[in-house]
Amino acid sequence: MINTAVKPRSEAMQAKNALGKIALLGYSIETMEAAKNLGYDFVNVVPKDFVAGLEKEGLEAFAWDFDKFSEDSYKLYDGLKALNVRHSIPLYEETVEWAGMLNSRFMDNPLIFNKYLLFRDKAMMKRKAQMSGIRVGVFEELDNKQQAIRFLERINAVLKTDENAKPSPIHLKPTHAAGSVGHVAAREAKQIEALDDDVFPCMAESHLDGQ
Repeated sequence: MINTAVKPRSEAMQAKNALGKIALLGYSIETMEAAKNLGYDFVNVVPKDFVAGLEKEGLEAFAWDFDKFSEDSYKLYDGLKALNVRHSIPLYEETVEWAGMLNSRFMDNPLIFNKYLLFRDKAMMKRKAQMSGIRVGVFEELDNKQQAIRFLERINAVLKTDENAKPSPIHLKPTHAAGSVGHVAAREAKQIEALDDDVFPCMAESHLDGQ
């Protein structure tokens, strides 16, 4: 059961809602309750199996399959625009690029989509940081375990100054995942060999000490 109690809206919130609703991409009871408590008008964009339950709770819902990219993807924007949506908020990893697409169209600014990709594409994010003068590790995009082992060996060949020194780890990160989702650290080839094949393709990065 979703708590749909709404606090009195301020004049500022009334003005924001007059501009249009927000779309919550994904199903999260806590987020819906927070949006209600903050006084936002919103539409839940969820898989079709969730629609009936939300509508029973008196909440507006729009059915969409986030796992499917097709020539019909424009229908998501058209459908939400018809519901007077002005902004979309991704609630889960899988909805980040969809939010980027929607907001770039809502705001009529194609460059917004590229900003959302930085949250998903690890290599793009690292190159952007590097060009901005931020210190990043040596990184490489890998397709399989053999390439990961070679990367580990090359990094340690460069860093090794003492035969008794502990091997430096490398960090394996999904190419398309936000934050630390799917992150793996490996110091030895046997740790890489033990990984599941679905870890690849990924991005490998050398270790940087400090916080």
